[in-house]
Amino acid sequence: MHWYERARDLAAQLKISHEAIAEKIGRGRSTVSGWMSGDREPKLEEIEMLSKALGVSSRWLLFGDPSDYQPISTPTITNEVHVALWGAEGPTGEMVTAPSEFGIGTRAYFIEKDSGCDVAPAGTTIIVDTKIMPITKDYVLANIKGELSVFKYLEVAGKKFLGVDDQRVPLIEVNIDIDLIGVVVFLSRKIRN
Repeated sequence: MHWYERARDLAAQLKISHEAIAEKIGRGRSTVSGWMSGDREPKLEEIEMLSKALGVSSRWLLFGDPSDYQPISTPTITNEVHVALWGAEGPTGEMVTAPSEFGIGTRAYFIEKDSGCDVAPAGTTIIVDTKIMPITKDYVLANIKGELSVFKYLEVAGKKFLGVDDQRVPLIEVNIDIDLIGVVVFLSRKIRN
């Protein structure tokens, strides 16, 4: 029996859908379905996340030795998902934990420099939804000349602008040189040193 058959059979036995597993581990439903059918190969860290979602050891999932079958705990679908961490150059290969409502279609970014918006100073981890369109007063993440920063999004007279908290700083008009990545939907930061 292949590992993916064990995973598929255990998920069916536990009545855990591919969609619930996908949300739990921060992957798309089609990705999880591809793994469970044997059409796609997950990375080792994804096998570990999948085994945790199913409540078994990754060793049992991979090799199937009955002596390795030790349920970690009763699997529960929690309020958290893993979201891929991205940088200016793309995915970093790391994951962050976020509330489950922000799983599918989102990316995580770590803000390295103060952004000019008090909600996202240096050291803030943000979750960005790349699929929703921003509206006025949304916070958005933009890549301007290779620099990631958080801005307030404004629409005035049909034109789109990015701004910061300091009103003395002029607005930046959104144009083809600005990569508007998405709307900031969640952030996490350290409040006290």
